[in-house]
Amino acid sequence: MRIERVELFPLRLRLKQPFETGQGAVSERDVAVLRLTDSDGFIGLGEITPYPRPRFSGLNDLLEVTELQARPRLEGCDIATSATALDEIGARLPAPALAAVDTALLDLQARRMGVPLAQLFERPARRSVPVNATLAAADPATLAAQAAAFVSLGFKTLKLKVGLDDDLARAEAVRDAVGWSIALRLDANGSWFSAEAVNQLSALTQLGVELIEQPVRADDLIGMHRVRESVTIPVVADEGVRDAADLRNYVRGGACDGVAVKLSQVGGPSRAHLLVDQAEAAGLFCFVTSTLDGPVGLAAGLHFACARPEIEIACGLATGLIFEGEPYARGLPDPVDGALTFADAPGLGIELDESRMAELAIDRG
Repeated sequence: MRIERVELFPLRLRLKQPFETGQGAVSERDVAVLRLTDSDGFIGLGEITPYPRPRFSGLNDLLEVTELQARPRLEGCDIATSATALDEIGARLPAPALAAVDTALLDLQARRMGVPLAQLFERPARRSVPVNATLAAADPATLAAQAAAFVSLGFKTLKLKVGLDDDLARAEAVRDAVGWSIALRLDANGSWFSAEAVNQLSALTQLGVELIEQPVRADDLIGMHRVRESVTIPVVADEGVRDAADLRNYVRGGACDGVAVKLSQVGGPSRAHLLVDQAEAAGLFCFVTSTLDGPVGLAAGLHFACARPEIEIACGLATGLIFEGEPYARGLPDPVDGALTFADAPGLGIELDESRMAELAIDRG
């Protein structure tokens, strides 16, 4: 059986309100859906999700390189040799594009086998994972209201974006709104210098912080180490770990206690499995989070997390709640009592809503 058709659908997803981080505000998210169709009519879906502030390239560049490097190697490809094709493509694609190809091939394989994607891997898969809600507003009163609303929905872990003005007041507003039974984690997105991070986190420690993601720049391993040695809050690498070499450098530098794994950042589920194995061997904890993904990207993250039962703390996969209007695909579960459970359906369990995709489509000219 062969892959007969490769399609790309660029989409613009709008957020309900601006997503405030230490790197600026985001009000919309451009993604692209990759759909593979084989000679029997089975499909496989992936999603290209560049970073809101891309390090290497925006969506148009990712689409162009996917068209140039992936399409000719996928069209006509024998499904039985798709792993070899993925290895060849992997050296030619940036991580967000490779993640889409990897996910689509796995989804296609799982749909052909009639099993959920999480069950493809050689390990027992659970059906659900705990997830956090993300708070990304600047105003303390707005944050407090958001936090209380998320807790009323059953979330037991909240993540607050920091690196903005008066983070202590913002965090205090959240803690006052939800009490002390709710886990509170922070994400600076590399916004602080190391001395600033130590000062901020020393003040925030009193609020019972679960962890801090990427307090300083991704390439500042000395700064990450300095923060880790100076505060009691566990320090997590996020933007700083994109591949095995990055992780080795972080481990050698004593620069983190854990790793936030983003499929789009590391090149898809296959590479993410290797990275989690490497992190576990180094004694680091891991969890899965998103890059403001759409439904296909979030479903891929959910299936990956379910295939790694050693991931125990909440994953950042409930960000679908921040988007405006109906999603472009059906089948992504809603969080229930602070957890996501994948559908008992083949592959990702996601079906595209082509009428909604037409409404969200980006005209590439």
